Amino acid sequence: MACSASMASSTLVQLPSLDEIQTGTSEPDGGRDALNKVVSTLFEHSPVLDEHLVPNLASSSSTITSYIDLVDRSAAIIRSWTPALQSSFISGHPRIGEQNPAQLSALSTSEQARYHTPPWVIERLGWLNGVYEERYEGLRYITFVNGRTRTEVLEEMESALGVEKARGPGWGGEGGENSSAVVKVEVGGEEWLKELERAVGEVILIAKDRVRKLGLA
Repeated sequence: MACSASMASSTLVQLPSLDEIQTGTSEPDGGRDALNKVVSTLFEHSPVLDEHLVPNLASSSSTITSYIDLVDRSAAIIRSWTPALQSSFISGHPRIGEQNPAQLSALSTSEQARYHTPPWVIERLGWLNGVYEERYEGLRYITFVNGRTRTEVLEEMESALGVEKARGPGWGGEGGENSSAVVKVEVGGEEWLKELERAVGEVILIAKDRVRKLGLA
């Protein structure tokens, strides 16, 4: 019998218990080791979490009532950060279609590689990531995969970027749009900030989904 996504995910990662998080404030490290592991698992590791999120959470960790509550508190803190910090935060997530195992956590691997992906899709995603990151300097394309195939995510990226849709292995490497012709968005401008806000929201959705898949909701 096939394992459910929740069962498969829960065998990949074990998080500190709520009790470890709640009682951590009485320990020498203020419970930061437990919090570090939790936020690095749910949000993907990034130095900005260690330096700016965990210290803030640790000050009130004794009142955290659930993992979803922890994510909600984290979201409120993250959304109060400067755009530069938020940009660093989302950059902790691997790119869509990432193939380097060193860049993928166990949960990211599980989320992105649920279905077989044709090589041309991986190549196309790499190109789309490049176009996106040239257009939105300092940002990374983030989306809540939610069980979709990489081909479906590819179509979402094409639509978001307004590029011609690929038709399979013969897409030609550019899909009708030369990356050198990409119109760059002003860093810190209205469109850039709107995209940053969207990306942060997607990371929060991913974190809550991970809580559910780990059987902790």
